[in-house]
Amino acid sequence: MGLISATWMVAGEYAYRFKKIGGDWRVTELTFRLEDETGDRGLVERAAAVATREGE
Repeated sequence: MGLISATWMVAGEYAYRFKKIGGDWRVTELTFRLEDETGDRGLVERAAAVATREGE
């Protein structure tokens, strides 16, 4: 399967932690909690390899 027709979809939620620093709220932690995924997990590695080759 080529990269154009391949898919990998993840579903979940983000959890944020905030801290007040110098009067301003800052994000101190960000976590993605994976709940489900479908498709080809290997797509990320194949796309990175293509991007690396194209950047040379």
